[in-house]
Amino acid sequence: MNSNPGSQRELEALDAVFGDRQGEWWDAFYSNRAKPVPFFGQSPDESLWKWVNGEVIPPGKALDLGCGNGRNAIYLAKAPSKGALR
Repeated sequence: MNSNPGSQRELEALDAVFGDRQGEWWDAFYSNRAKPVPFFGQSPDESLWKWVNGEVIPPGKALDLGCGNGRNAIYLAKAPSKGALR
């Protein structure tokens, strides 16, 4: 499994889409929970799940800052010890 979560081209594409959006835009985006957006749910990010369960991310401590509604932090705290970050 590749430990690099994104290629340079993918990261540049994301920067092109989201680079000019500041705090007010994100505050408005996250305030509307009725949007059909998968990361407003309770399940962890699919890539994070794969990295933890594929043991790409070694066991250890994790810090989840400003990453949405906390679904990934909750998953990491509850994840089985096999590859889980604590």
